[in-house]
Amino acid sequence: MKNLPDVILNHQQIHDILHRIAYQIWEELYGSPSVALVGVSERACRLSSHLYRIWQRFEGAPPLRVFSYDTIKSDMALALNGHRHMVLFDDVINTGATMFEVMGRVALLRPERVVITVLVNRDHLLFPVHPEIVGHTLSTTYQEHIYVKLDKDNYHAVLA
Repeated sequence: MKNLPDVILNHQQIHDILHRIAYQIWEELYGSPSVALVGVSERACRLSSHLYRIWQRFEGAPPLRVFSYDTIKSDMALALNGHRHMVLFDDVINTGATMFEVMGRVALLRPERVVITVLVNRDHLLFPVHPEIVGHTLSTTYQEHIYVKLDKDNYHAVLA
């Protein structure tokens, strides 16, 4: 019999974590004139849309614009023009390589503040990337993988 992946976060847990992350972003960037939320992967972009919907309910929160790193990486200066406060968001951080690449490109824009945020931190960082806002931390072996599944109305994270 094939081993089924272990669900580490169910839909409700992810929903609750995204609410907490949205509040933490607001606290970190309180007083910002606007915030750019950059999803660094396809799944992160989908989760960023969810964060945006939560953010819209916050009274007095600064305007939030969501960007896909894949869409803006060819001309980040133009896309992020005027956004001095940025949140770099990913669903799972493994070695930190992807976030490190994005940070390098964003650093060239000389933002006032960058907040690295992740839904799940695997704690296997090989690059100097340290998320400030972490939804869930799970130490795994190098052979294990975490996948965030974003079915229409059923988000879940599994360990396989």
